[in-house]
Amino acid sequence: FRTAHTVFIKETQDYGAVHAVEEAAYLAALLCPRLGMPFVYDMASAIPVELRRHRILGTAVAQRGLAAFERLALRRASQIVCSTGLADYVRAAVPGISLTEWRFPPLIDAADQAAVRQLRDELDVPSDAHVVGYTGNFAAYQRLDLLFEAFTQALAVDPKLMLVCVGASAEARAAALAQFAPHARARVRILAPESRDRMPAYLAMADCLISLRPSSDNLPLKVLDYMAAGRPIVATRGRAHEPVLNGERAFLCE
Repeated sequence: FRTAHTVFIKETQDYGAVHAVEEAAYLAALLCPRLGMPFVYDMASAIPVELRRHRILGTAVAQRGLAAFERLALRRASQIVCSTGLADYVRAAVPGISLTEWRFPPLIDAADQAAVRQLRDELDVPSDAHVVGYTGNFAAYQRLDLLFEAFTQALAVDPKLMLVCVGASAEARAAALAQFAPHARARVRILAPESRDRMPAYLAMADCLISLRPSSDNLPLKVLDYMAAGRPIVATRGRAHEPVLNGERAFLCE
């Protein structure tokens, strides 16, 4: 903390305000008042909620501490800029607070069909495969365990299914593949994060795109890219998705 304090002061002393993203707002809440400096809390998620399934940080004591830190950051921030779907959560935590909900426009181009064919070849995805796609990180709050379980069950009904997930670290990839039996593992591709310009081909290759967010209220930004790609979407029902998705735009499930 002492090192972080020194770096923070050196990095911010020439500026008039601090833009604190996610957990950095907790540090800003402690230090900015001492420096007489305002800060904006860029809140993409509710950190205590995202960590509820963590072995240690999900305990009752840890959750109370995280919630207290979050309220401190919210109260001390000059402005809250939060992900779509989090406004009610923020107002419940600190009534009367000044906030703005943001929405990112999708930044993807239409996929080139030659690039899609090339990608299928690279990944050894047959032309007749029914591709289920997921993009994003593999953090526990994403509940990819539900996707893996569902895919295994669906594969028993449709043996042409293939699951392609983009965004895994090497460790997450090994852990994910270990959840599949050998026969199902052959129908699964767990891939590292890709560059933004490659993503249109991945989205276009999918016959449906998956977004799971059963325990959060904030809109996953991937959904905007999914919608722009024009592919069918399967998403969990709830506040995380229903600001922009409904029964006409996606298959919503529990």
